[in-house]
Amino acid sequence: MLSPLRSAARRGVTLMEMAVALALLGVMAGGGLAAVGALRARTADLRTALAFDRVEAALTRIVLTNGALPCPAAREGGDGRQDGAWCRKIGLVPWASLGLAGADAVDGWGARLSYAIDPAFAAPALGGRSWAGDYPPLDCAPAAQAFARAAGTLALNPPAAAPPLPHATPAFVLISHGPNRFGAILADGRAFPGQPHGDSLAERVNAGLTPSPGPIPAPWVSADPGDPAGPNGQRFDDRLRWRPWMVLMMEAGCRPDGPGAF
Repeated sequence: MLSPLRSAARRGVTLMEMAVALALLGVMAGGGLAAVGALRARTADLRTALAFDRVEAALTRIVLTNGALPCPAAREGGDGRQDGAWCRKIGLVPWASLGLAGADAVDGWGARLSYAIDPAFAAPALGGRSWAGDYPPLDCAPAAQAFARAAGTLALNPPAAAPPLPHATPAFVLISHGPNRFGAILADGRAFPGQPHGDSLAERVNAGLTPSPGPIPAPWVSADPGDPAGPNGQRFDDRLRWRPWMVLMMEAGCRPDGPGAF
């Protein structure tokens, strides 16, 4: 029979062992949660990249067929069809007009991709000039659509130290509003309930909540240097994808040396 002193010592060792085991389990659980969080973030980024790829491929197909880029869809309404009233604003990817399902234009955080175009590249009936080109002869006529020459005017912020070459200006820009989803329209068509005025000028511009200077949208690709952190430390986290008009033109079957397909 154990003495009371030895029994107390045995209980003490057992409790200490349990405390150590629980501490180890806590460390392991914390590491596991961090790994799960990192995996989820990586998966969301990959899903966003795949959504960008699907939309880019559809835009190339529509240019090959129609000789023009579709205008954005309205942020309100959610029918996924291009709207000529949004040709000069940042709207949503017109997934229905591109022949896509609504889910094809949703990023890894459950929000619809936003979309802006250089309005000169829209169809003439929507106020555009059908196509672009500063380096003649760049006219091309797929599907009997005559492409007129026009200088690219879609800008990106913050402005580069030197303006890009004319053929490197974007024809369109796709925007994912990132993990914080500020300014996003969710997959079900509801606006994300973020801060009413936002924390970041760059994110407000990308959401179409603050107009860009001038008549053409100028999406932000990185944080506005003057933006303070939000009340919870939020920072600019949008993801953007854009395509220079000359690249899009060649992918749609035009060559820099004249009409024809590769």
